[in-house]
Amino acid sequence: MGPRKRAIWDSRRWKSLRNEPARELTERTLLVPALWSGSVEHYYHFLFGYLMPIVLWSEGTGLRKATVRKCGPLQPWLEFVSEHLDLEVIPPGLMLQRLVRADQDHGILAPLDDPRSFSREHIARFAEITRAWAGTSDMRSNRVTIVFRGTSAPFFNSPEVEIPESAATRRTVPNLAELSALLPEGAPIDIVDLEQLSPSEQIAQLSSTRLLIAQHGAALASMIWMPPGAAVLEIQPPQSAEVATMFEQLAAACGLAYSLVPQEHDHAPVDLRQFSEIAVLLESKIRIA
Repeated sequence: MGPRKRAIWDSRRWKSLRNEPARELTERTLLVPALWSGSVEHYYHFLFGYLMPIVLWSEGTGLRKATVRKCGPLQPWLEFVSEHLDLEVIPPGLMLQRLVRADQDHGILAPLDDPRSFSREHIARFAEITRAWAGTSDMRSNRVTIVFRGTSAPFFNSPEVEIPESAATRRTVPNLAELSALLPEGAPIDIVDLEQLSPSEQIAQLSSTRLLIAQHGAALASMIWMPPGAAVLEIQPPQSAEVATMFEQLAAACGLAYSLVPQEHDHAPVDLRQFSEIAVLLESKIRIA
């Protein structure tokens, strides 16, 4: 027999080879996401699995200096938080390197993106903090917001993406404009592509929304900024049992009324009569203090 091969992960040799951490790294905590599912490059998992835990970690520990990983097109949200916390944003490969080499103190963030265990307390506190950061104190909810799924960001067709496809490449509602004409008169109706708004603008839009209408997808996660007593109408194409009720559960955690309009497939038109009947009934359930 030949000589035994030395193990790649020889902890004794590894310890002697690794560099001592630079002083600036010892002053920051490396915050590592541990998602229930998906990728932090997609809005729902980013919001609940990374951004919310980061903000709540800072409040709970009193610490403000942290290192986080880049999250593709969601960088504006990290910049928004960086106005209030001292964040170093690094590529995911560098995060892995620092973690493996033990170059930096780190924390594995408890994920909040599991729809089976939404925390009303965590969601409400995060929404309160970020509303204050966005300068949104007026929550007079008199508008209807209909979410339009725009063109997918170029990032999702690039080699860097972790999970491809988003926005209109995944799902659409071709008769969305017709749906708006069926809503009860009185409240202003905004048809918006949330991805085209800044984080502060998104928070302000949802904070003044009494009724949110959106197809199943990440945009519905933005209901967390709506005031309790408002309502959510989900347009839902066929989904697996694991995620079919996730936004109904989120609405319950946020104190919102909820209804669902079925969609035959991801790009099918919605039945107008059925939509109108459900929307009128849901409007009657809105109870905003």
